[in-house]
Amino acid sequence: VPGAPSTTLVVAPRFAPRDFARFHDFVVWLEEEQFGRALEHDDGAPLGDAVAVAGFHRRWAFGGLDDDAGLHWEKRSPHATVSLIRAADIEGALAQETTAKIGEVNAETLTRVGGPALAKLCRERVLRDATGDEPKP
Repeated sequence: VPGAPSTTLVVAPRFAPRDFARFHDFVVWLEEEQFGRALEHDDGAPLGDAVAVAGFHRRWAFGGLDDDAGLHWEKRSPHATVSLIRAADIEGALAQETTAKIGEVNAETLTRVGGPALAKLCRERVLRDATGDEPKP
């Protein structure tokens, strides 16, 4: 829909701030049970085909990486956040070569800087005025 927002962010500062597993289970439930089963009105396709769900949490941790890996910070945020993104916009962006390059550069930068330095930066620049604990995996 031209002119309609591509992304909606839902920020929930009090939802599972110290419990990543609970937040992750919620995001999976939202994606699979709500958007995966809900139908769009116009064509009967699952709403999940039109909307992508992405979660961000202060303790986000990708499986298979060291606890202090910088790449975890790609999905970390001060508060539990769910991003709802129109899938067509993602597909359009991924078709552009620059989008893939941005992801590669971000991953390289996060890895180079490292988790401990990113945690310190977050603590000093992002969380200094917020309540709660330091983001940890």
